[in-house]
Amino acid sequence: MTTQRQMQNKALGQKVQPIGLQVRRANALRRAQKLLPVIEEIRALGVTTTYAIAKELNRRKIPTPRGAEVWNKVQVARVLRWTAAGSSEAA
Repeated sequence: MTTQRQMQNKALGQKVQPIGLQVRRANALRRAQKLLPVIEEIRALGVTTTYAIAKELNRRKIPTPRGAEVWNKVQVARVLRWTAAGSSEAA
């Protein structure tokens, strides 16, 4: 079933996405934005690689956006990508 918003997007030539996907993306962006100050603090200490940032987040026992206990460099890269995409969308 197509929602009214999806039909409007389609009429405007925009890609139609299920509402659930839009909600998950919005939630991911919110979680990433909450983590960004911590990552920036870590970067200010001279820790700049995604691997080293993940290691520091693990040392600080900060859970991942999904609540897991262990960070990896891919998760850090995603947070950085999401926050960069979110800030450019807001501009």
